[in-house]
Amino acid sequence: MEFAGNGDLSGYAKKHKGINEPLACKWFFQASSGLSYLHEILKTCHRDIKLDNILLDANYIAKVWEFK
Repeated sequence: MEFAGNGDLSGYAKKHKGINEPLACKWFFQASSGLSYLHEILKTCHRDIKLDNILLDANYIAKVWEFK
């Protein structure tokens, strides 16, 4: 598992009092791509999609985690 040094989207939103639209679009696309990979390639379903389960790595790239 990779280290996500910048926490999760929920913590980011609380700390910065929201997420601006360009960042939200970027992270939504990244999270959607991760979910697409889970569904189409790994045939796995993520049953708990929320801001707490989308982590930000050292470069502020969104990573989906805690999938079942």
